Amino acid sequence: SGFPVLLAATGGEALTSVERDAPDLILLDVMLPDIDGFEVCRRLRAGSGREISIIFVTALVDRASLERALSAGADDFLSKPINRTELLIRMESLLELRQARKNLTAARSTVEALRDTLMGRAPHPAVAELEEALSTLGAEALSPGGRAALDEALRALRALVSG
Repeated sequence: SGFPVLLAATGGEALTSVERDAPDLILLDVMLPDIDGFEVCRRLRAGSGREISIIFVTALVDRASLERALSAGADDFLSKPINRTELLIRMESLLELRQARKNLTAARSTVEALRDTLMGRAPHPAVAELEEALSTLGAEALSPGGRAALDEALRALRALVSG
């Protein structure tokens, strides 16, 4: 459905592939021939500095397996048989959340640079960068109250920089 796909038959192959190919999302089974999916997930969360969404897709249906997957660092858990539409919706949601987090990180960096500049009261092009970063966040990334507070802070920063 428009997603590039890489396959790994074992946990070891999955770990190697993640280092080499840096995927945005992983569909992971628990039952793998060498390292089980729980351990693969733990290693990915411990060793990778990257934000990777992980969905367990498994034949296991018990609550203990769900809890183990989430404890290992999974973002979601689906039991087979999989409903294709449900899987695609969950994948898209996690990818959108990942993008919102990246936007927030970029906005935070811009705000920090702006803060450092404003300490000297000098106008800085970071104001435009901040406006652009905040406009790309999207409504789902901020609550209505949080968005209003950010808008007010941005107005105050503009006034401070221009005056």
